[in-house]
Amino acid sequence: MPPEVEDLVRTTVTRIRAAGGRVVGLMGFSQGTKIVAGLLRASEVLDSIGRNKSNEWCNFKFGVSVCSSFPPPVFPLSIRAPMLDKKIRSPCYHVIGKQDEWNWAGMVLVEKHFEVGEEMAVVAECEVGHQYPLKKEETEAMWRWMEAQLKRVGT
Repeated sequence: MPPEVEDLVRTTVTRIRAAGGRVVGLMGFSQGTKIVAGLLRASEVLDSIGRNKSNEWCNFKFGVSVCSSFPPPVFPLSIRAPMLDKKIRSPCYHVIGKQDEWNWAGMVLVEKHFEVGEEMAVVAECEVGHQYPLKKEETEAMWRWMEAQLKRVGT
């Protein structure tokens, strides 16, 4: 992950938390889904090896990826990763556009890097191209999933 991107995420999360807010989830579109995947993986690594003052900002519980990009996930350079060979188990809602010319790339990202199943990755194929879902029922399904995740983590 470029240092500028990591710095932007870290400073934004730190600022929100300093103001009394919580950041528990991530959302990315297209190339941003590689960042979401990398941050979820980094958070899992830190859950297993422990956090310190310099990496406590990287503590995410779920993600939403819309029209994902081709792997690999983009990992923060400042976090050492002893578990990179394991698939991401954090819940992540993957919107795959049926008319998206890059939908194959999103499916490869999910298949190679995410555990799919209950309380893990979910794939929702939507009637869209390379964009956010447009149909009310598709948007509501994504919202219901996010709402369930927020309840699960206690927000």
